[in-house]
Amino acid sequence: SVKGFVMPTLIADLVLLFVLYLLGKAVVRNWKTIAAGRRMSKIIGSPPAQWIVGHAYSLAPTPEGLLSNVKTAASYPGMMVLWLAHKWIVQVYHPDTVGKVLSTQATKDDMTYEYLKAWVGYGILTSNGERFQRQKKLLVTAFHQDLIKQYSPVFTKATDRLIEKWTEKQNQSVELFEDISLLTLDCILICAMSTDLDCQRIGKQHPYIDAVHQLAYLAIKRFYNPWVRHDFIYNLTSEGRLWKKLLKVVHEMSESVVKARRKVVSISDKPKLSKTKYVDFLDVLLRAKDESGEGLTDQEIREQVDTFLFAGHDTTASAICWFLYNLACNPEYQDKCRKEVKEVMEGRKDVQMFDIGDMTYLNMCLKESMRLHSPIPFIGRKVKNPINLRRPNDNTEVTLCPGTTIIPHLLSLHRNPDVWDEPEVYDPERFNTKNASRLHPYAYIPFSAGPRICIGQNFALVEMKLTVAKLLLNYEFYVDEDIPKPQPIPNVVLRSQNGLYV
Repeated sequence: SVKGFVMPTLIADLVLLFVLYLLGKAVVRNWKTIAAGRRMSKIIGSPPAQWIVGHAYSLAPTPEGLLSNVKTAASYPGMMVLWLAHKWIVQVYHPDTVGKVLSTQATKDDMTYEYLKAWVGYGILTSNGERFQRQKKLLVTAFHQDLIKQYSPVFTKATDRLIEKWTEKQNQSVELFEDISLLTLDCILICAMSTDLDCQRIGKQHPYIDAVHQLAYLAIKRFYNPWVRHDFIYNLTSEGRLWKKLLKVVHEMSESVVKARRKVVSISDKPKLSKTKYVDFLDVLLRAKDESGEGLTDQEIREQVDTFLFAGHDTTASAICWFLYNLACNPEYQDKCRKEVKEVMEGRKDVQMFDIGDMTYLNMCLKESMRLHSPIPFIGRKVKNPINLRRPNDNTEVTLCPGTTIIPHLLSLHRNPDVWDEPEVYDPERFNTKNASRLHPYAYIPFSAGPRICIGQNFALVEMKLTVAKLLLNYEFYVDEDIPKPQPIPNVVLRSQNGLYV
């Protein structure tokens, strides 16, 4: 009948109107965003962009993209506007602009960290506001100096495993990232939840180890692919299905460990240090309570453990690898570091935490390595309250409105020619006592700065120094001239596209 046709047609018309409304709303919103971006581009400055894709080339996770970004930043003092299709961001890389952003804007940017939430949930890396403040208070105990001190044997044992592995490769080239990332994963698994998978021996054959490495790769790959940003679309792809499969492996592992430990831990007991058992992160998390007496749920604990594993192994591995490579490129500095370590050790075999305080030259060389090859190339922030930024060269002031994405680009900051003389040169003397005292507080920030400074930086620094000091006692590192120079890429952490060989 006629009525039978009228009803479906009416529904179809209503659906069409609703779709058109949503499209119109999106167009208006995007048009306003583009208009605001154009205004900012005129005031702040923006490099020439390609049609449609904008500055995708400079933002691409390639050696060319990274190099282009750093070089372009040198031509736009303090900050610049970059476009990714219709979206725009403000990239900052001068101590004044970076300092203003990091000291006042604590909200993490969704675009930068959104894809990690399926993996690490709303842990301390990705949370914001009151949730972040609560977590920070509960977790600070886990990184107390007394707790970090007890992990020295863990770092030593992991390094001994690597030395045993490398003994068979003396006078041969080794690819650093492959071996060092397994070492740091060994360390963080033991320190986080007393789980020893012997990653260096098993390698990626273990499902968990393989899952962690693949998830890190898929996360950064998705970040740079605008076509799969929506979960619905990504889940339809082969990589999306693999992502969900790997998440299941990682989450089941951490959940099982948390539940098993929950059964044997008495919440009323305080974690105690002893000569036979150290307190791991999980011990601290299970006993942590806020002002109201509330502890963390099993899901919250799992999210923090997953965050530690993600943030605590690849970042440290990147820093150690580039440090060893830079020492291999500069044998005179390597020799000075080795001499210092031997003098401090006085014939002892194992490096202890109290030793590293006397290794001042090693510390200078490490800082210079993290300046030249920042383990985390960039971080993201979202403006919560209006912020005024000044362009350093002419004091031009601009107000960024709430919702604006700001990218403090740490690699460009650490290689900014307005801040560092000969920024491409590896020179540890930049960090001697006299020169370091003259540095702007935000000139060198490999662990970020402000309210969101990396809570695990002391843990990472101890691991780096102990590991490298012991390796220097056992090996001399050289650059293999037959292998092409490394090509740095921003792959979550700073890696090399063609490997990092010594």
